[in-house]
Amino acid sequence: MQIKEVQKRTGLTEKAIKYYEKEGLIKVQRLDNHYRDYTEEDVTVLQKISVYRKCGIDLAHIKKMLENEQEENKVLKEVMHQKEEQLTKDKRVLQLLEGYLKDENTMEELNSLIEYETIAQGLQDLLPGFIGNIFLYHFLPYLQMPLSTDEQKDAYQNLLTYFENAKLPVSLKLSRFLQKILSPHNAKSISEAADKQLQSLMQLSETDYEKAKKQVWNGYKLQQNPLYKYGPSGIMKRRMMKSLKQCGYYDIFLPNMEKLSPSYKQYRDQLMQINQRICDDLHLAYDDDFHLIQTK
Repeated sequence: MQIKEVQKRTGLTEKAIKYYEKEGLIKVQRLDNHYRDYTEEDVTVLQKISVYRKCGIDLAHIKKMLENEQEENKVLKEVMHQKEEQLTKDKRVLQLLEGYLKDENTMEELNSLIEYETIAQGLQDLLPGFIGNIFLYHFLPYLQMPLSTDEQKDAYQNLLTYFENAKLPVSLKLSRFLQKILSPHNAKSISEAADKQLQSLMQLSETDYEKAKKQVWNGYKLQQNPLYKYGPSGIMKRRMMKSLKQCGYYDIFLPNMEKLSPSYKQYRDQLMQINQRICDDLHLAYDDDFHLIQTK
């Protein structure tokens, strides 16, 4: 069948269908004229993908679910458990609000018992304004889950303390822009972009790897250029990196982010592995000021 019929039966866009094909979630046959010919099995798989994405399952897990029925059952049971927990929390909130209206409890009790639905929502409320947004912009997609473990709760409090005390080196000229793009309307698209970014890292082709390696080498060569090294851009970058190091961004903020968000830790681990591979291939390393230097 043609893609228009598939769109009608799955509710997916043409771009989404082709993206899932590109990512290897479906394998579409081609006719003699090179047009795609979708089967009933393709439609069923795409319907599964659509349902699982609506349930908040990332593509990495969906791919495993499609390849292994046991993994599919395992993940679905986990999602059901999460939904049951959320339903229990929602019922508890309704009971508390009803009790407040009946003068059975106080606003102080409500405040202590009702929790934010996601970590991102809590941090955005407790760290209002530009300083919180500038950092949360990059990490927002990895914080779309509730606090559940003791380790997460400790990391959450550590981050709140960090933002209260750290003097962060940022340009206030970006505040209006960031406050605009961090609206709830854009949260889903930002999250999906991060999901796609993680998938591309986990399934990096040799062609893409060579492109990344070339970019790193070009960045290293740029650093050696006196016009850049001693110019405004180079000086500003060095000051920024030094300020980030001094304010505990690498020693406090990032380690607690990894504890707070398993998906962010997965992303950063993968990124560091690729970065290390590139540096080994190019005989480069980072010095204490995060500048690339040749090792031989």
